[in-house]
Amino acid sequence: MAEGPLFDGVDIGHPLLPVEQCVANTVALGREVTGWVVSGSNMSGKSTLLRTVGINAVLAFCGAPVRATTLRISPLAIGATIRLEDSLQAGRSRFYAEIRRLKELMDITRGERPLLFLLDEDPARHQLRGSTGGLGGGGQKPD
Repeated sequence: MAEGPLFDGVDIGHPLLPVEQCVANTVALGREVTGWVVSGSNMSGKSTLLRTVGINAVLAFCGAPVRATTLRISPLAIGATIRLEDSLQAGRSRFYAEIRRLKELMDITRGERPLLFLLDEDPARHQLRGSTGGLGGGGQKPD
């Protein structure tokens, strides 16, 4: 068993994409590398990569097959800011929804399990267009 939080997927792909369309990636997060910032042009696969990591983590925790050559994962909480939306009726802008979700994710980091966080676009997205994934928390104060 690995020491500390771990997500190590080799040739990990999205399980709902046809084989001929699926782009497999290796994603290694753990003791040495605790976060990634993925940037690229529109339609380059940033969100699909985050969803790939998230769905394969959930499948692994359920004991189901994953789409990867190998996947090693420690017990983790999973949190995401994928597809957050605004609401006129609730008086909530998308920016406010993102900030609220980030606060919820920070609260999760105070729990027992480390957090695998999947953030699709930075709230200050006018300056940085990208996606972020990483491991944090587990009863520790965030850096």
